Amino acid sequence: VAVVLGLCCVTGIVARGRDDDKQGGAKDRLITRVLRAQAQEDLYKVLGVAPRCAPRAVKEAYRRMSLRVHPDKNRDARAATAFDVVRDAYEVLSSPLARAEYDRMRVDRLARERILARQRRARRWGIISRQLDNATDLIQEMWRRKFIVFLVWVAVKTALA
Repeated sequence: VAVVLGLCCVTGIVARGRDDDKQGGAKDRLITRVLRAQAQEDLYKVLGVAPRCAPRAVKEAYRRMSLRVHPDKNRDARAATAFDVVRDAYEVLSSPLARAEYDRMRVDRLARERILARQRRARRWGIISRQLDNATDLIQEMWRRKFIVFLVWVAVKTALA
């Protein structure tokens, strides 16, 4: 029994070592995701929760994320920054008043971003539309000249005939 227990313990240590290596890459990706979400100013993405989630889900996500990005648990140089971002996100989303204010600001920001994206698309299509108009004018001019040349040719052929 002792051998089996010893083998299980050794296997557990080896397996944990492999998991730590696999999780090291996952933790790096997690820190990158947190920092990108901070750059996008989306606290819900920082914690990885939906905007309509319950306060309990926010708390669970905070606990899970804080353990994974804590500087003592994660050797990445950006871990302290990511931990601060996660903590700040939790502070805002855990307070009902602060969360309501953040949601209002978020809705306004998303609406502004949609309007700006629509304006960029309109400008882009406006340029393409003007280019198509110019191309259409060019083609019309070319056909008009070809038609004039054709009429002159027909006049010359009928005069010679």
